[in-house]
Amino acid sequence: MESKETENAHRSPTMTRFANQHFILSALATIALTTLGAFFLPYSFSFPRTVEYWAEDARRALMPRAEPRDARIVVIAIDEKTVSGFPYRRPIDRGLLADLLETLSVSGPQAIGLYLPLTEATEPDKDRRLFTIMRSLPVPLVVATAAPDEALTPQQRDFERHYTHGLRSGLALLGKDGWGGAVRSMTPGTSVDGVWNASFTAKLAEVLNLSRADRRRLAYHGVPNLGARPFLTIPAHKAVDLPAKWFADKVVLIGLDLNGRDRHRVPGGWLHAPPEDRMPGVQVQAHAVSQLLEARHLPRSKELTVLLVAFALCTFGSLLALITVGPIARVGAIVGTVLGFVVFSLAVFQWTRAAIPVAMPILGCLAAYALTRAAVQRFAQDKRDSLRTAFAAVASADVARQIAQASDTVTLDGETRAVTILVARHADFASLADSLPPTELVSVQSAYTAGIGNAVKAHGGILQRIDADKVVALFGAPLHQGDAPSQAVRCALEIDTFAEGYRERRMTNAGRIGETLIGVHSGDSLVGNFGGDAAFAYGAYGEAVEQADRLALANAELGTRICASAATARAATDVIFRPVGRLRWPGIADSVEALEPLPESQSDTSELEAYIRAFRLIQREDAIATEEIARAAAIAPKDPLCRLYSQRLSQGLPGTVIALNG
Repeated sequence: MESKETENAHRSPTMTRFANQHFILSALATIALTTLGAFFLPYSFSFPRTVEYWAEDARRALMPRAEPRDARIVVIAIDEKTVSGFPYRRPIDRGLLADLLETLSVSGPQAIGLYLPLTEATEPDKDRRLFTIMRSLPVPLVVATAAPDEALTPQQRDFERHYTHGLRSGLALLGKDGWGGAVRSMTPGTSVDGVWNASFTAKLAEVLNLSRADRRRLAYHGVPNLGARPFLTIPAHKAVDLPAKWFADKVVLIGLDLNGRDRHRVPGGWLHAPPEDRMPGVQVQAHAVSQLLEARHLPRSKELTVLLVAFALCTFGSLLALITVGPIARVGAIVGTVLGFVVFSLAVFQWTRAAIPVAMPILGCLAAYALTRAAVQRFAQDKRDSLRTAFAAVASADVARQIAQASDTVTLDGETRAVTILVARHADFASLADSLPPTELVSVQSAYTAGIGNAVKAHGGILQRIDADKVVALFGAPLHQGDAPSQAVRCALEIDTFAEGYRERRMTNAGRIGETLIGVHSGDSLVGNFGGDAAFAYGAYGEAVEQADRLALANAELGTRICASAATARAATDVIFRPVGRLRWPGIADSVEALEPLPESQSDTSELEAYIRAFRLIQREDAIATEEIARAAAIAPKDPLCRLYSQRLSQGLPGTVIALNG
């Protein structure tokens, strides 16, 4: 029995899928899960978040935005030329630092930030001089101290603690992402042994009376890492000779700009950029201070917007899986969707500088497509299996397989189409049933019905109905059969041969069984599975079926065993027919032209020639028709139609219109 889900096949594959309640729920669940995954994964796991960062970095690198230089900040960089004038590179010469601080102290800056390591002793005189100057500056000074995770020896930790004691100090913390290592956020500080330690950025914000440096995304000023620095950057060896006005009312940051030391990847810089192309830590701090001075935040897409974008893309991916196209078009649609969304994200970034998530929504779209596609294929396979099982009992294995393979186009819910109906009636079945024991009746009838069913299946037909005295077969549905009328007529001839042979072979206690009367008619009919949930009952219903049944019953009055309508005969061009006449039934307005199909052995005989010549004369009501039909009857004395027309003419009934009794 076929389930309701697999019965509900509509007129297009897409509508077929949508008609299935379980499939709809599966698709909705797929959209919901992929949407939530695309939305929450970057918030919940480091790697998806990093992938989104990389996508954001690519947009910043491809679409940089220039901004005017921030004149409130000056960076004094200790670069390669600076250290080349000293006998050692590391630690930085403390005399140089002392000179810089003395020069700056008379220039009137707002604050000075010393962002370089002070973890080792150098020359004692220079160390003492810098130690003293740092504590006697008339302007606020903030010094950086090593982060807790920095690899320092206990001696270095102790030296730094002693050397910076009493100064405003902040940890050299940079908020990096977990995988790419790019500096993406400010860090207010961290707890060390249960004691809160502010970051270098937070201490500078405190000194400058700015808003607290919270854990926010860094909104880099200008275009980082492209050569043009957004802040006035002066080599340290030149700074001591510059006029004081260059530093007046500025925030001056002193730090390293050396190859291989304190350099960091930043958003907009490439993932595998060499160290010399990365941003010095002091420049990163300058960006953080600039952001605090401007009290700005990095433009971000609202969570609802991100959720809607993910939902739209996942929904589109799921719908894309439902489109019935070829593999090349399908791949093109997927690629087009991904590229279209990337272009959309670039446009949004260009207009708003907000980097909407790209990687996870695209992954969600592909996942929604893959899961929905798998559901489509699973649903289609379930339908194929169900169709094959359902039709296996009423059609040949080959036809059942073809129906299953064409499951996307097979309609079971009902449609009107041109079909051919074959009805085979077992004459005198009632009297046979009354005279035989039940076991013998069932045995006789089972073999009889099996033979008819085999003939129907052999000619590609569907066994629509099997009653005790009647078999109804359908040709031309659910698969289209271009030669359905021919197959039905040839099936009728084979059934006739089998039934007559069976009558000869199978004698019963009541004698020989009755003849098989067959009617074949072609026409439009409503076809579908009329069994619903109760039982699979695919077949045709309507006037076409009734007409085939009337033709089968007409054989009893005509003396023939097979009657086909003219509609069938005109379509079955490869079969020889002889005319029977125009049949009329009581209570039915329209008459039907009937013909009798003939086996190939009778297609070119003198009997057929004589009958057709006589029939045409009778049809024209010619005076010599009686003689011609008598001559034909003499040639074929057992021909039922010759006997029929001989009797009719003898009774004074001219023409070939035959009024039947029932």
